Amino acid sequence: MRILTLNTWHNNGPSLQRREVLIQGIVQYAPDILFLQELFDTDWSRQLQARLAYPFLIATDSAHSGLVILSKFPPKGNEIYRMTIKSPFETYWRYALWAELTDRVHRLNVVNTHLSWELKDHSTREEQVRELSSFVANRFPRSESDIAIVAGDFNSTPDSRAMSWFIGASELIDTYATLHSGATGFTWSSRNLFAQNHRPVLPDRRIDYILADSGFAKYLKRCEVVFDSPGALGIFASDHFGVLAEFDE
Repeated sequence: MRILTLNTWHNNGPSLQRREVLIQGIVQYAPDILFLQELFDTDWSRQLQARLAYPFLIATDSAHSGLVILSKFPPKGNEIYRMTIKSPFETYWRYALWAELTDRVHRLNVVNTHLSWELKDHSTREEQVRELSSFVANRFPRSESDIAIVAGDFNSTPDSRAMSWFIGASELIDTYATLHSGATGFTWSSRNLFAQNHRPVLPDRRIDYILADSGFAKYLKRCEVVFDSPGALGIFASDHFGVLAEFDE
């Protein structure tokens, strides 16, 4: 089972060309579950589903969330949650998108999220992960047949108080850190010209994650930073790099 997460950067920059690079990359990586953030265009979500032949699109009536899940596994239910913690530096709300998926063996409880982005806004993210933890705990049963996955753009580094607390409280593993101890694994990088040109300038960081149930960690085969080089058109798919995790079972 392959899982991929990417912040798509909405329609910024050369969006039509970037979309083609995005599609080429998804075809190459072939994820079974795809978590996308900043995808505010519902028509583009449906076009992406059709072009990539994903049988299931999980989105929300509120395009404001920008959260989309494409899946090869059928959903049994889903819910969008609007966080009550709002950044003083943002005029919009943050969300978490939950879905229950089923494969032949497991029940997959997955959450896609995107936390507040301002570099200085540590305290808001620390509050948001606590709210996210409560949301996750209420929807994630724990049994041998249940798998929990939380993925998305946390805008927080691995050593931040927000990520340290959330991973500990949720009993999830950081899939990238599990296989690449000490590696930087930047998903926001000045190697990417779109990130390089962002204003204000932001430091290189690892801020995008696939977090998995600790009981499922023994099946983790690989986890890599993806979309980290220009596509055939010579441009990156987004201002972020993505993360791909693969599990044997």
